[in-house]
Amino acid sequence: MKIKKLIILGVTVLSTALLAACSSSSIKYTKDGVGTVTIKKYKGVEADMADAAIADDEMKTILENAYETAPSYKTLSKDVENGDTVNIDFEGSINGEKFEGGTAQATDLTIGSGGFIEGFEEQLIGMKAGEEKTITVTFPADYYSQDLAGKEAQFKVKVNEIKEKLSSDEGINDEWVKTFVTAQGLDKGIDSVDKLKEFIISNRKNQYEADAVNTVIDKIMKEAEFDLNQENVNKKIDESVAAQEESLKQYGMDLEQLAQQQNKTVDQYKEELRGQLKETVESGIKAELIYDAIMNTEKLNITDQDYSDMYEKYTGEKGKTKEQLNIEFGEDVAEQAVKSYIISKFLLEKSKFTVKSAEEIEKARQESMSVEAAKTSEASSESESSSEGKASEASSESKAETTAANADEKTSSGN
Repeated sequence: MKIKKLIILGVTVLSTALLAACSSSSIKYTKDGVGTVTIKKYKGVEADMADAAIADDEMKTILENAYETAPSYKTLSKDVENGDTVNIDFEGSINGEKFEGGTAQATDLTIGSGGFIEGFEEQLIGMKAGEEKTITVTFPADYYSQDLAGKEAQFKVKVNEIKEKLSSDEGINDEWVKTFVTAQGLDKGIDSVDKLKEFIISNRKNQYEADAVNTVIDKIMKEAEFDLNQENVNKKIDESVAAQEESLKQYGMDLEQLAQQQNKTVDQYKEELRGQLKETVESGIKAELIYDAIMNTEKLNITDQDYSDMYEKYTGEKGKTKEQLNIEFGEDVAEQAVKSYIISKFLLEKSKFTVKSAEEIEKARQESMSVEAAKTSEASSESESSSEGKASEASSESKAETTAANADEKTSSGN
């Protein structure tokens, strides 16, 4: 009987231990030169996910908006009138000399839109397709280019086509989709309205899944404990500052100019910039540690096919190889993107999502932001009150000390 009880007790203890091991997903992981993370839980994390379904009327609006960016036209056999769209070639000159930006081919222009300088569009009225004409206009005195402002210019213009934009009801068809897909650089396999709709739904689904996974990662990160290598953090901040400096050079600017605009020295500006970048850099490093920790624990390996799958999922374009992505984006960026893709797939499978409407989730997000803002404001007020109280207390102590000193001095004098 005792042996039977011991066996039952042993099985119970073993079962409890196994259940605890299965339910726990706590892990500790260290990456040399980066830091250590202790993740308390990464499986079964709860989060909301927006419903990616698109109603017919919403899909119609989406397609109409897309159509307006690249509408279809029908050719008109008539003279140019106000309101018509014309396709033209033009070559501008001042005193017989061509000027920068004054020449173009196959440009669409709607007469009366005000897209060109005053007097240009009006002089095209009455022209026929195939007709050429030289027109004279004067650039406004306040024209953005000082080299052209207030000057008279001649334009040799050829009307290639006179056309009219088709309504969305008439223009949205399979042929338009092919043109639109090419213009947007999308997968050439999207060759019909139905396939474009499928792509739009898939794209929204991917976005909502990414949003939900980001919520899960935020929760994992908030509960995790980190010990970051500060040398690495500072190095990453330095790299971010250098990247911003290089970006400014493309616009003919530098940090010294930005510092002067804010009445600061370059060192002061850099120090503030480093402070602003610190949180972003640390968040990136923390995400990197979480990704690597989960991949290491779950034995999730990166394959060459993952690169192609990742690019297809996020862009709709098939056939990109690892080598192509490494060349296009750089090895580090491409690898981090694939890690993110693999972790996203894993967390989509292992997390607990509640599907809600996008409006409901957005409302909850706004309310959460308001609560956080209120807490921040309250904490700031308490901090200021505490500082004022300490200052008042210090002032009182100082006055008491002064009074005591004066009393001592009078006592000494009386003696």
